[in-house]
Amino acid sequence: MGTATQRAIELVVGIGMIGYCAYAIVTGRIHGNFKMYMRGESPCSFWLTVLIVFCIGMAFLLGYVSWRH
Repeated sequence: MGTATQRAIELVVGIGMIGYCAYAIVTGRIHGNFKMYMRGESPCSFWLTVLIVFCIGMAFLLGYVSWRH
């Protein structure tokens, strides 16, 4: 797998995660495997999850998860 392909995968994953954060903020809910977090019912869990997913997405977008080195 070439470097361009690996970077493209990183970008796709990062954009997907940031997009999911935007979707969660707009709709006010996050769907998990076993639980759904609502912004109004459990705001701490909701915003913490959004923050964690956003940070991981930014790590992918900025190339900090690179396995090319």
